[in-house]
Amino acid sequence: MLLFLNMVILKFYNALKLSEVPTYLLLTLEEQLKGRLTSISKCATKPELLVVAYRNLRITQIYFCSMNLLNFDDAAYSYYQSLRQQKIQVGTQDLRIPA
Repeated sequence: MLLFLNMVILKFYNALKLSEVPTYLLLTLEEQLKGRLTSISKCATKPELLVVAYRNLRITQIYFCSMNLLNFDDAAYSYYQSLRQQKIQVGTQDLRIPA
């Protein structure tokens, strides 16, 4: 559902011909792809859903190819490490977001 809403927003941006394209973290792409690949692997027990799962993977790929993605570079990794050393009580993925 979230991806569908993002596709609608993308069409809205394209219709307005805005010069700025939304920017996402590379981490967001990672999480989306993991979810799509998990859906595909779960289709082993429901092969009739396999076509839908692959279609959703393709839609996700097309969507993120049209977006700006922020890299998780050396500077981000250093910041991530400093957050980890502070032993902040959040998930590992959540620590990567501010990095």
